[in-house]
Amino acid sequence: MANRTFGWIQNPSDFSKLKNVVALFCRSSNIYKELVGGKLEELVDDKKLLDKMLKALREGEIVDIDYLLLKGRAPKNGTPRSKAKCTGIVQAVLSNQKGRAFSDDWTADGFLRWGISLGLLDYNIHTDTVSITKLGLSLVNANIEKKEVEVLTTAVLSCPPVARVLNLLYSNDGQPMTKFEIGRRLGGLGEPGFTSIPQELYIQAVSSANEFKDKSSIRANTEGTSDKYARMICNWLKKLGLVQSDSIEKTVTIGGKDYSTKM
Repeated sequence: MANRTFGWIQNPSDFSKLKNVVALFCRSSNIYKELVGGKLEELVDDKKLLDKMLKALREGEIVDIDYLLLKGRAPKNGTPRSKAKCTGIVQAVLSNQKGRAFSDDWTADGFLRWGISLGLLDYNIHTDTVSITKLGLSLVNANIEKKEVEVLTTAVLSCPPVARVLNLLYSNDGQPMTKFEIGRRLGGLGEPGFTSIPQELYIQAVSSANEFKDKSSIRANTEGTSDKYARMICNWLKKLGLVQSDSIEKTVTIGGKDYSTKM
């Protein structure tokens, strides 16, 4: 039995790409037709692997595919991801940000876990396979933006970490919260993989930096895992119109000295 974890998602945020990943499990979708109609042959060099992919997509009453066949394998022997071959069906669905026609196994895994966590895809723990859910099918069949937003809103609100973020925002009397304020109360702190940067130290570091590039570097690179979860979840909610972002000035006093920065 494979040991896989779902629920906490850090990186995927493009709902259109998520819809494409879900669509590969629907035989009437353009994404599915492209894959079996020649796209996989163009991208996958390993012919045995290609045959497995096409067989998995075509056989059975429903599209139910092995997780590893969807995700693909990590590059071997220290090969950089930029030079890796296409080894997963989901990789073939997701174009690379640098213009390559496919992504890597790490990106594919993130979108798979995102779809499963939102209830758009179903994971069978006994067979280590993935298939589409009724909600996922509704997303694939949504042909107008309003309907897409409705389905995605239903999916997102069913995710416990999202519900926790909304609860924290709602209980803050309408005042905005930073990713650090949400992250430290999001849950899981103290457990492996859950960290939050003290907001006071962040503000002090940004305020004390002399160069603009140093301030930018601190802003871009200083966050714990829970802070990143909070940021990504709020990004999803913002795209769906459920929350809005705001800029606020924060001031802390450390060692008798005030430090201020915009958050």
